This record gives sequence, structure tokens and C-alpha cells, in this order.
Amino acid sequence: MSYRGIDSGRQSLVGSLLKASLILLILGFLAGIVWVTYQIADDFSSETLEVQEYEPSFDLTVREVFTGEIGVDNRSFTETRIDSDEVAGLQWFGGYGQVTGLVDERPTLVVRKFEVLEGERPDVGDQVAVDHLAYRGDPESAHGIAFDEVSVPSRLGNLPSWFIDGPSSTWAILVHDVGDRGREEFLRIIPALVDAGHPVLAISYRNDDGAPKTEGRRNSYGIDEIDDLEAAVQYALDRGADNVVVVGHGAGGAIALSFAYDSRLVSALAGLILEAPMTDLEEEVYADNDDLTIPGTQITLPEQMTWLALRLAQRRWDIDFNRTDYVARSGELTVPTLVIRNGADETIDPDQSDRFSSRRPDLVRLENFETAGHNRAWNVDPERYEGLVIDWLREVG
Repeated sequence: MSYRGIDSGRQSLVGSLLKASLILLILGFLAGIVWVTYQIADDFSSETLEVQEYEPSFDLTVREVFTGEIGVDNRSFTETRIDSDEVAGLQWFGGYGQVTGLVDERPTLVVRKFEVLEGERPDVGDQVAVDHLAYRGDPESAHGIAFDEVSVPSRLGNLPSWFIDGPSSTWAILVHDVGDRGREEFLRIIPALVDAGHPVLAISYRNDDGAPKTEGRRNSYGIDEIDDLEAAVQYALDRGADNVVVVGHGAGGAIALSFAYDSRLVSALAGLILEAPMTDLEEEVYADNDDLTIPGTQITLPEQMTWLALRLAQRRWDIDFNRTDYVARSGELTVPTLVIRNGADETIDPDQSDRFSSRRPDLVRLENFETAGHNRAWNVDPERYEGLVIDWLREVG
């Protein structure tokens, strides 16, 4: 027997095994890229397109409670900081309240000024949920402001809305973000708008609770919802409004911009107030995925994979990213616009507000709330926020 032949055979076998291992490694690598690509597309659908129901997270425990003060765990699970002076809502089973100033902070405990707005005071040991809406209910239950529950007729069906009359001929039409409690989002600013004399119409739109539903219940960031906002503006014009200002938060900002660019009723638009607006849907997906890695490696996912995932999503759900790129389309803007930037926004990249505003300095005024999380400018400084909005309304309305 030749040892040279045995060695040659062993070398051949080792070579074959190495080649097979390399092929498997490459196939696994490619499979990881494909998996991540499809995961991005699925996450985009489930987290951005599909309507999200609001669900409070009762993840804090009451440790102390006194008249005018409450102590809870020193932990923050959302962009609403419990360990700050930020105004926030506090919900528990059987009640709702509001926290304001920071009284004391320890490693495991935060003590805040506290007021019960609804129900009985919570007990030590109760679980509570923090939210940025600061109020709940409706204008009358939250503030004692009389209002009418009206139905705005649209092509899709009736849209439940709150209407508060006022002497001004400029109506404020409020378009909420997705994923929160709908119109309740505006309970923070409604009193200031009413005090300034503006009629207020806070609308629901398709796929909201009580509003008409679409097949698949997906958000389109202005492509389809423009019809609902047009219906609201027509409702205002039919009831004596000379013009309107549209206030939009987050996705509501995208709907407002869609109206400003594409609506047949744009001549009735006096201006826009946008907080943390979604001005470029495609770019936001890139920002959300810029730190993804290929499974099992420390290799950052190539940007081309996000591009491919978006093309898959575009084809599957018929999303027109060109129409929702309101930055690229900013040349179509014709009305004064106040953009309120949330500097600590973890939901929509604050750079979106910067890029949009820089494109149209002739029409867009940018106001920065550096410590504000998503749609939380009022919470960090209510006085400044309300003053900005009312002064700007005086200028345009």
C-alpha cells in the first residue's frame, strides 16, 4: 500500500470538506441576508403600515402616594420620561391622573407632583401606565369645554369628530398621529385654541375607532387619507369658515402635507402646524434599519438590502414612496408652515423636520424642542408650545 496515495486521498477529502463548508457558509450568509430583507419588509408592514391599537403598559409600581405627590419606579420604558419635569398622564385600573414637576429622584424611585383627574387615588402597590397625552376623555370631561360630536361625511363614510365653535372665521382642523388614542391627542392644545377664538374640528379618519375601515386596515401616510381631510375642510367651508389651518402630528403631518400638495381645496388652506411630521416615509425606514446586522455576524446590513425590502413592500402593498416623499416635493408647498421639531424623537427621525424645513425657508418656520420625545413638545414646555401656536395663528389667520 502506498502512503503517498493515502495522503493524497486525505488531502482530496479535506479539500472537498473545506469546499463544502465554504459553500454552506456562503449559502448560510446569503440566507441570512434574504431573511433579514424579508424581515424588514414584514416589520415595515406590521409596525408602520398596519393600524396599531393603543394599549397602555402598566409597567410601573406605585411606591408612595400622598396628597399632591406620587412616587413610582425610576424607570422609563417610552419616550415619556418619568424622571423629569415633563407633564404626563398616569393611568391605573380605576383612574387617571397627571404628573408635573419633579419633587425627588433616587436610584430606584421618582417622586412627582400629582393630581387625580378621574377616579380614586391609586394605592401603594398599584400598577400604573405613563403616557404623553396628559388627559383623556373628551373636551368636556377633560376641561369642561362644551363640544358637539359630529359626523363629517366622506366618500368612505361618516367620520366621528369633535366640534367646538368659536368667533374666528379661521377653523383649526386637527389630524392626529397613528398608534395613540386618536383625537384625545389634542386635548393638550384644545383649550388654547378655544381661548384664541378658533373653531376647532378634531377629526377621525379611516381605520380609527368608529370610522370606516379599509381592506387590510393600513395607513398610507396621506395617499388615501387626503380624502378624509378634504371632507373635513369641505365641512368647515359649508358651515361658514373662510379658511382653515391644519394641525398634524406625526402621520397626521403627512396627511396635512398631502392635502397641501394635492387637494382641490388647497385655496382654503391658510397654513399648517406640523409636529414631528412624517415627511419622508422611505427615508424613515432606512433610518430605522441603519444599524441592523446580518444574523450571526457583526456585519452591518448593506443599505441595498433595505432598498430591496422596500421594493418588496412597495410591490406587495402598493405604496408610492414618491408621493410620500414630502421633502422632495417641498417645492409644491404654497402656505406658511410651522414645524415643531422633537429633538429626542425615537419614532420619527428629527432630521426629517430639519431637511423639510431647510428646503423651504421662505415658508417654513422651524421651532426646536430639543428634549422632547415624539409629539411631546407641549409636555416639556406647555407655555412655550401654546404661545408659539397661538402667535403663529394670529399671523396667518
